Amino acid sequence: MPARSSTLAATPRPADEKITVNVGHVDLGQIDLLVQDGFYAHRADFVRTAIRNQLERHADAVRQATSRKALVLGIH
Repeated sequence: MPARSSTLAATPRPADEKITVNVGHVDLGQIDLLVQDGFYAHRADFVRTAIRNQLERHADAVRQATSRKALVLGIH
């Protein structure tokens, strides 16, 4: 039986979007200290974690907004 090609078995993954964020020197220095101490693998890891934490914190508001948008679309 022939070996499967890794390209055939790979599931396509949606591409991540890139954003630009301006961060002050003090905040960036603190992020770098956390990275150096091993709390995060790199700056992007810190930013992703911060975004996920904020999304989780505001999950109810996101759900409500999603419901409102779906209701408006359903009525049209």
